Amino acid sequence: MNRRPLKNAKLTSIGKSVQGRELWQMEITDFSVDDAGKLTIYIDGGHHGNEQLGMELAVQLVHEALEGALSSPEMLARYHFFIVPMINPDGNMMDQRQNAHNVDLNRNYGFEWTNEADHGSGPESEPESHSNANNMRKIDTASGIDLYLTTHTGTNILIYSWAYTLDSAPDDALLYRIGSAANNLTGVAFGLSALSKETGIMLLLVLAAYHTFFGEGRLIQRFSSTLGLVLSVFLVFAVGLQVYDSLFGAGSATTFLGQIDFILRYGASLKMTPSTQYCLFAVQTTTSKITGCGWMDSVLNTAITPLNWVTYYSPIGYLITNVTVTSANGGYSYVAAGYYGITNQFEVWLAYLWGAYVVYLWRKTRGVQFDTDTDARDFRLARFALLWFLIVFVAYVALFFFGRVTYPYYFIQAVPALAMGAAYFLSRSWFPQGIAYIVLAGVFLWFFIFYPDKSFLPEQFRAWLGH
Repeated sequence: MNRRPLKNAKLTSIGKSVQGRELWQMEITDFSVDDAGKLTIYIDGGHHGNEQLGMELAVQLVHEALEGALSSPEMLARYHFFIVPMINPDGNMMDQRQNAHNVDLNRNYGFEWTNEADHGSGPESEPESHSNANNMRKIDTASGIDLYLTTHTGTNILIYSWAYTLDSAPDDALLYRIGSAANNLTGVAFGLSALSKETGIMLLLVLAAYHTFFGEGRLIQRFSSTLGLVLSVFLVFAVGLQVYDSLFGAGSATTFLGQIDFILRYGASLKMTPSTQYCLFAVQTTTSKITGCGWMDSVLNTAITPLNWVTYYSPIGYLITNVTVTSANGGYSYVAAGYYGITNQFEVWLAYLWGAYVVYLWRKTRGVQFDTDTDARDFRLARFALLWFLIVFVAYVALFFFGRVTYPYYFIQAVPALAMGAAYFLSRSWFPQGIAYIVLAGVFLWFFIFYPDKSFLPEQFRAWLGH
């Protein structure tokens, strides 16, 4: 607006923050067209000062309405946008969730207000929430608000009414259709991820299972939205793989079905010999080598199975491979170093503690509300982490007992879940902070001792360590 006048935009202040900062609003529409035939859309962002991308998304929507996909004459003649990108400028300056009075503005509105620690002294007790609510009331009285959207960050979900109860909102069907459309865009991202690595498919299974069993709304809605997501992932995956095979495929892998057949046949060829039971209990000797069990523990002289992933196995060194690339124009060679012992056993053992605690809390709180919204959000994250860990682990245990070779690095897909669960457990208010620091020191010490690369240490110290 400083660069040039914009005939379709007005910048106004709807109020001020605790510390006197303006709460700016951008109003965008074709002002020459009567509002009677328009749909009014109200968007705000930045309720939580440390959610930077929530504010940035609202600003991006301003750009789209001024110069992008929403700025066409047809769009501006049909829609009237009111966008308030930053509700909490004071919190943004202090990089904290609450405002300058340490109140969560998103919990300070009048509808279903609850008297909790950071919800304020009463409904709309804060100037920011009161100004925003008052602004919406004025617009709603003048023309009605057809769609309200508030932008946040912190989790990749689209939340629609109601959030305070399991009852459906009057316009639940419309809100569900909007959410399903966004859900399909998520499927595009997962489809592209699945083209890169099976990790994308595994995470999709985790999210689909969590949404189906623990998501909001009725079971039939959760199931149908999950099915829509899976179908969109499959479509993107199939089309992408077909394009790749058409351009770069060789042999039988020149079509989507040919590539899938090759993947399945290759997977089926990774069989243990002589048997799963033998790989579980046999010990390697100098005269009898175990073959086909997967990765061997060079210290314990036993095969590393999925059961070792959650108990113990010795450190694994680097896998060094000489790679030569040749072409019609020449070639080159390089050395590839792969580290396959990715699991921090100290972090894995913590799963026995936080996993049991999450199950206990899950059973205890069924049908009961948590004391605070933060406690509820943290628990949902921990429950998601537990489901993630179990699905990955159980999947590979099943493959192992069906005779499939399972390498230790497969477990890397569960490492983020292990970290989330451990962080949840150690950050509880009842957990002694001193012990939490000791546990964290143990995690880093384990990594330091067992990670094979010690080149960053002085040579004499490395020699003393045996490296």
